[in-house]
Amino acid sequence: KSQYHDLWENGEEIQRNGEYFTELITEYAIKYIRRSIELDKPFLLYIPYNAPHYPMHAPEKYLKRFPNLKWDRKIMAAMLSAMDDSVGIIIDVLKKHDLFDNTITFFQSDNGPSRESRNWLDGSLDSYYGGSTGKLKGHKFSLFEGGIRSPAIINWPKNIPSGQVLNEPGAAMDIFPTFLTAAGVDLNEYESDGKNILPMVIEGKKSPHDSIFWEMNEQTAVRKGKWKLVLDGYLVEGVPSENNVHLSDLENDMAESKNLKEKYPQITKELKEIAENWRNGIEERWETKWLPKANGTTGNIPKK
Repeated sequence: KSQYHDLWENGEEIQRNGEYFTELITEYAIKYIRRSIELDKPFLLYIPYNAPHYPMHAPEKYLKRFPNLKWDRKIMAAMLSAMDDSVGIIIDVLKKHDLFDNTITFFQSDNGPSRESRNWLDGSLDSYYGGSTGKLKGHKFSLFEGGIRSPAIINWPKNIPSGQVLNEPGAAMDIFPTFLTAAGVDLNEYESDGKNILPMVIEGKKSPHDSIFWEMNEQTAVRKGKWKLVLDGYLVEGVPSENNVHLSDLENDMAESKNLKEKYPQITKELKEIAENWRNGIEERWETKWLPKANGTTGNIPKK
């Protein structure tokens, strides 16, 4: 099958044949840090590794670390191992220049593992099974926990106590207001969906979220305390919804194995109402605010 070259720098196509993209990203990240040091300026560095992601491949030196795994799992483990090494290299650079203690670092995956057949990159239509959600239900594209529950690490030695394991819920969107607060910025100057989580990670406070919402295609979900409601949820992209309303008690059933909608009808009703109101609100805002901007127009779009 034909392979397509797709590597660009500042709008210009570049050739770095024979090199591994994960390591290239790390190389450029370190250059950015060193340039910031030369300029004596603080920096914000966002490093979106594409690993582990198709195309599923890794250099032999990483594959050799996992001789006993099946091919698809071996590739996944090798790509994760390469990324892990790269994160360590970047941390070492921060330590070398005495920046580590007063630098906030945050690491998180963006979603659960993919089952997409395109992971094979050979035209095969077979689902990919190289990733695992353990006991969690669903994969990438699903709003069950297997699709959206992503463990994260936040580190700021100067201010955040080490060795903590926190079970309070947060979301990736919290990092923007959290970093702004750490930098001394007034959050009132910005509109943000996220919340500042510094009191949670520094002082052990509860999550700043009363409710957290998600949407993905026709799916909508809400978490409020220990309760999680998924509307029109599916397990894998392209597979029909198994249940249009699914209520779980995540405190006692993280795997969402039991649907409690019949047992707790009032909680189901309340969560369904706030989830649908939230979803309707973002759909309306998209149509009246963001879509006109995307189309280069102004004003509201008439209701259908």
